[in-house]
Amino acid sequence: MSKGWTALVLVAVATSGCRQDRPDDAYRAFAKAFAERNADTAWKLLSSSTRALLTSTAKATALAEHAKAPKDGRGLMFEGESLARKVKAVAIIREGDERATVEVLDDAGGRAKVAMVRERGKWRVDLTKELRAVAARIGKPALR
Repeated sequence: MSKGWTALVLVAVATSGCRQDRPDDAYRAFAKAFAERNADTAWKLLSSSTRALLTSTAKATALAEHAKAPKDGRGLMFEGESLARKVKAVAIIREGDERATVEVLDDAGGRAKVAMVRERGKWRVDLTKELRAVAARIGKPALR
């Protein structure tokens, strides 16, 4: 699998925060789990649409490579070279009842805006837009 998928799922690596009642706290929890390679926790903190897209991508890739299809796409989160960076700061830019945007500043000075969605009362990281953009850039169709 391409480094692009890991770079995308990476978004960053957090150093603190386990609460998830605010979008910035949920992002920190996701990034911390990602940095610790805790696939189960990181997976639960992704939006359902992000998980569905990763799962369909993993299954399509397995089919193309004549390999056994995985149960879901959580394995894609850690494939290839990790490009994750340590999170320096996370700030809420916009927050509504069901959607929010956080800005993440990493230790290399990079900034990224990350979409968050509230699902079943909890904030989740939504990377569907970024996944589709990476798929287009590396020449893979965006799977649904």
